[in-house]
Amino acid sequence: MRVAIPVKQNLGLDSPIDTSLSQCAELLVVDVVDGDLQRSQVALSERPGDCACMIHSITAKHVDVVIFGWASPQQLDELEAAGIRVYVAGQGTAREALCSMLDGCLEAPDGQALCSEEAS
Repeated sequence: MRVAIPVKQNLGLDSPIDTSLSQCAELLVVDVVDGDLQRSQVALSERPGDCACMIHSITAKHVDVVIFGWASPQQLDELEAAGIRVYVAGQGTAREALCSMLDGCLEAPDGQALCSEEAS
């Protein structure tokens, strides 16, 4: 599974999550295999602030999941239409967000909790 997280600066997995998907300057892309983080890379946004460019960049990288602090309803619709799952992690680091996702407990964009305990 390939996960993208908009980040404020390039500190790898310790990068703080950027609260805005479209305004971020950098996108951390992490490959997760069998629950293990295999590799990560940071891609610079071609045009920070350009929503369409960011969505295109995410889909071009064959991302399966996006974890972010905030995105507009239009961005959410575009990501979901591309078959990309979206989760809200709020503040913190990319590592914390990934661990929360792997633990099965993140918020959906509509505010519903997506915890493995609640899904069963």
